[in-house]
Amino acid sequence: MACKALSKVRIGVIGLGMRGSEAVSRLLQVEGAEIVALCHLLQERVGLAAIVIL
Repeated sequence: MACKALSKVRIGVIGLGMRGSEAVSRLLQVEGAEIVALCHLLQERVGLAAIVIL
């Protein structure tokens, strides 16, 4: 089974601790990846990750 390639992949990240924040940094380097949602128990972690994305 096959489908045509997507030009853009929209991604949500749940958990912005060490692994999650590093994942955000790596995803920003991937062509065609778009981070559209962030979620973490501590709101300040979401704010810090949002600054990096914007």
